[in-house]
Amino acid sequence: MPCVSTTARSGGWEPLAPCVKVTRAAGNVLFELDGTPALDVYKQYLGDYAKDLPSSGLLFPFEMLNEARSTTGVIRTILAVDEGSGSLTLAGDIDPNGFLQLMHASSDRLVDGAEAAANAAKEMAAHPGGGIGLLVSCGPQAGDGRPH
Repeated sequence: MPCVSTTARSGGWEPLAPCVKVTRAAGNVLFELDGTPALDVYKQYLGDYAKDLPSSGLLFPFEMLNEARSTTGVIRTILAVDEGSGSLTLAGDIDPNGFLQLMHASSDRLVDGAEAAANAAKEMAAHPGGGIGLLVSCGPQAGDGRPH
């Protein structure tokens, strides 16, 4: 009997702001976006949520875009802020030549995205003989690997 493998993914994140160019980054520390301190750019779009950083950053991750400003499917969550340097520490390295787009979502949209991925995987795997499914929910992680 042949082994069939399918994948599907979906998220509930939606763009909150226009994409911005990474102008200075080192590893997972983001210093500048479009020549402006990254923290200043970030706070501009967060409004009242800015006072609750870094914890409110879980609600507003960045999507990494490539040099052509196309999606890469990679989301980076905020782990820490540094008021002194105006930098953001993200949960993973940043492409120093790429672009980022600030995202947001409600719990309902995230659940809808998970449901859409599950339904897509179910449809792709619809074949006689049964099968097995593995569903993974990827959430923000603390620096030590524990979920927030």
